[in-house]
Amino acid sequence: MMGHELRVIWEMSGYVKARRDLSQRQKKLAEFKAPKAPLELYRRFLFYKFFIASDKPVLVTEGKTDIIYLRTAIKALQKNYPALVHAEGDNIEFSVRFLNSSLVNQQVLNLGTGFVGMTAVINVYKSRLKLYRFLPLAHPVIFIVDNDKGGENVLKAADKVSHQDVKPTSTDAFFHIQRNLYLVKTPLGNDGSLSAIENCFPEEVLKQSISEKQLDLKKKHGDETSFSKQIFAEQIVQLGVDKIDFSGFSPILDGISKAIIDYDTRHNETAQRSSEKSA
Repeated sequence: MMGHELRVIWEMSGYVKARRDLSQRQKKLAEFKAPKAPLELYRRFLFYKFFIASDKPVLVTEGKTDIIYLRTAIKALQKNYPALVHAEGDNIEFSVRFLNSSLVNQQVLNLGTGFVGMTAVINVYKSRLKLYRFLPLAHPVIFIVDNDKGGENVLKAADKVSHQDVKPTSTDAFFHIQRNLYLVKTPLGNDGSLSAIENCFPEEVLKQSISEKQLDLKKKHGDETSFSKQIFAEQIVQLGVDKIDFSGFSPILDGISKAIIDYDTRHNETAQRSSEKSA
């Protein structure tokens, strides 16, 4: 069954069932909420599509702007990362898949609007995999996490589940959490300070103005005195692929590349052992 069909079933069955189950008085008093069964069905489908059966490594970020940063950085540094992108002239094809911060992914998977969803996925990953009979797991899923207060709970969850030293001060390029799930965090500053992904840009880029307004990372929409990081991503970063120094993103891209190599090795070894057992 295709994704579009499942989405239609989820939306329609949710509407019909909820309307049928509510009494007239309840309809007036209660907020409309789709029933759990169709939502869970669609959640299982999306989880399988992105985490279990993807045809490429999947990168999961906090939100939309992170995707723009990483895509642009990969384009700018493509010669250094042939495993992440394939380019022929002006045609560029990414060898990784970004989990889009769409409304559906936000509502169903709880991913793409912060780090709460990542923490939840790490905590239930093992149990969710048990819901499926067929687990190809051909490619890794890699969480890209800010190494600051915002990503703190994700690091704590990864530290507990993986039994690795996933701490803010850790300097590993990547962390293998379990099965095909990995984590790459933003690098520490030169003075050992914590960081967010925006710290990968040179200071002069962050200070660029638009219509005499300055970037305010805390504001989602900006105002008369500042602009949001969405505008920064679209009008400064995306348009500056040939002008901005993206070398600050190298530690993240190195971590992604090494995580992919690490998982390929693990996956091939597992396949070989399975083949030997069945022989």
